[in-house]
Amino acid sequence: VIGAPNQDNPNTSTTGTGAVSIYVLGGGTVTLQSVIYGENSGDFFGKEVVLNGETLLVSATSFNNGKGIVYLYNRTNSTWN
Repeated sequence: VIGAPNQDNPNTSTTGTGAVSIYVLGGGTVTLQSVIYGENSGDFFGKEVVLNGETLLVSATSFNNGKGIVYLYNRTNSTWN
């Protein structure tokens, strides 16, 4: 899991939303499984990430004028919700 807190969202053309890229290892090859984008420009989504099994925590440290927030995602098969 790699956080990129200044990443632009190419799906919405929103700049600086931040993103988290999730890679998996299978058969000796590392492949990109999913990319999760932040919602708001300048929130620094992905500044810190913690992966524990099928659970992923992602911070957005500048959310709500610097108060911050932590998002919780759970993996089911290859889908993160």
